[in-house]
Amino acid sequence: MENDLISIVVPIYNTQDYLRECIESITNQTYKNLEIILVDDGSTDDSGKICDEYAEKNNRVKAYHKENGGFSDTRNYGINKASGKYIEFVDSDDMMSPKMVEILYDKITKSDADIALCSHFVLKGSKYKQDATDGKTIDFKSMNDVVISSQNEDIIYTGLDATKEFLLDNKIRAYVWNKMFKRSLFDEIKFDIGRVYEDQLITPKLFLEAKKVVYSDIPLYFYRQREGSFMQAVTTEKKLKYIDVALEMNSYVQNNVKDDDIKKYTNFNLSLVTLNIFNEAGLFDLYELVQTEQVGSLYNIFKNIMKDSSMESFIMNHVSNTKKIHFYFLYEDKERYVKNNKYLPIIYPEHQDLAL
Repeated sequence: MENDLISIVVPIYNTQDYLRECIESITNQTYKNLEIILVDDGSTDDSGKICDEYAEKNNRVKAYHKENGGFSDTRNYGINKASGKYIEFVDSDDMMSPKMVEILYDKITKSDADIALCSHFVLKGSKYKQDATDGKTIDFKSMNDVVISSQNEDIIYTGLDATKEFLLDNKIRAYVWNKMFKRSLFDEIKFDIGRVYEDQLITPKLFLEAKKVVYSDIPLYFYRQREGSFMQAVTTEKKLKYIDVALEMNSYVQNNVKDDDIKKYTNFNLSLVTLNIFNEAGLFDLYELVQTEQVGSLYNIFKNIMKDSSMESFIMNHVSNTKKIHFYFLYEDKERYVKNNKYLPIIYPEHQDLAL
């Protein structure tokens, strides 16, 4: 039953080429009791006009225009305008499956949870790829025919356990656009204005405020990776901000959680951040990145973490075999790096003598 009003907040800045698809994916939801809040963050293209167009022809759509203040400021603006019991966020170049709101509402109410989240597809080129280990893809044109009959059983977490799963970077990720929240969670919690990776900062705060979180592996959100978007631009400056956010987020969790095991999870997360930084420095030729003081400091933190044998064991029990290899390489443990990398002699014949 559609008893509760649900607010959908869409922060918008210069996405005229994708905005109509985005809005229509929301207006065409099978769950109809919606308040659709379009917040134009000072766009210089026709995005603002498109917002007004939809507001004029659909009384569920509300268009707001403000001076440019960035993503976090725009989301906060939308939160302040929202009057629904539940709230979702949609990026203006993305789309929702037609049943996303209906399914998440069903799960959040039946489990009496504060947050419900789902899996998603990633659009690259002409196909969507599911963010899951099976690497499932579907044609872009058949995006509305998402098969949900093969879903696994939902997982119910406490807020603390959801935070731990988030720190493991496994089923639960930072982004807010694949989640439905009780609106009341945002009474005291807001997005940090002017920050990059703002989802990384707010998500653990919301989990820790929640009593219960329900996870479903159904892919219901369609995330578009497009060239030229801010999140796809990899730079040294941006990666340094990523480190700052990771350190701040992990410090916040440690200081606000009374749990004997939480340090294991924050140390794991910092180790994973270290690995990601070095991987991206190599992938994107950001060699000046690894010469910075921030990365040097992070690397020392990682090496100290790995000196603890129980911590090393915890890390290795929660990462893939590929990551194990990379961790030992980063840790400068030549023997275990070679031992765990059975393909090394094949890739580098000159290392045949190192095979164990």
